[in-house]
Amino acid sequence: MIIHPILPIWLMLILCVILGIIIIKNRGNITRRMIIIALLFMINLRPMIKTGDAKMVSSNLDVLFVIDNTISMVAEDYAGGIPRLTAVKRDTEYIIDKLGRCKVFCYSI
Repeated sequence: MIIHPILPIWLMLILCVILGIIIIKNRGNITRRMIIIALLFMINLRPMIKTGDAKMVSSNLDVLFVIDNTISMVAEDYAGGIPRLTAVKRDTEYIIDKLGRCKVFCYSI
């Protein structure tokens, strides 16, 4: 089993101790709240079981681009003073070229 913590373990431990101190001071159902803190710590660890290598196949890949075409896209504040919409079109064409052969459909709403 391997772990890939979301937050560093030391930081999560500090947060759990602080939460535990707050819970003890407030009284109430301490057991249930301590279990919640323990589960929160375990979720942060993200334990994983390595079962093998996964193969990624992208032969049947659908990519959709949703592009804003409102008046704000006319602003010429992108690198070098070109309009945002021109830059977005250039970037989407670059992505399409990198994906290889694909069909391109353009829809405007």
